[in-house]
Amino acid sequence: MSKFLRVWDSLERATIGNVAIWLFLGGALLCLVEVIRRYVFSISFPWGAEFVTYGMLSGMWLYFGITLVEGGHLRVSIVTDRIDPRLARYFRIFADVVGIAFCAILARSCVLVAIVMARKGVVTEATATSLAVPLPMAVIFSVIGLGLMLMVIRYIEAIYRSILIILHGHAESEEEAK
Repeated sequence: MSKFLRVWDSLERATIGNVAIWLFLGGALLCLVEVIRRYVFSISFPWGAEFVTYGMLSGMWLYFGITLVEGGHLRVSIVTDRIDPRLARYFRIFADVVGIAFCAILARSCVLVAIVMARKGVVTEATATSLAVPLPMAVIFSVIGLGLMLMVIRYIEAIYRSILIILHGHAESEEEAK
């Protein structure tokens, strides 16, 4: 299982992680360009603000799963720091199960909204101007749903590792290290 997790981690970082980073950095760079264009030259791209908003949000949602593995998310440490370490492991598993439920419900909602948006042909607001690039809202909700599904996978990984620690005292058993 740990070999699978290492491969998964490498693939996620190489593909989704890089896409997320470029969406976020592209949005930040475009934001800077838009500020300069708008306040220095009194012009701006009609689609600029929407790309910044949706690009950065998409990048953020896609990267959440990786952030979870790196321990960058808010955790239940306010509770776990004050209780017995053995009990804290079980509490972390409970918190991860709640995280799975929350992300799964939200991901399902995103998929349902994406389906409705696709059927209705809803696109971003900037399409009212002739120069704007229409972006289907279904794509945006699908990306958010994908990010949430990736978080579910990472929560399952966290539970798996917590169970290994409870059973073996460390994250990898002797058999998996082989």
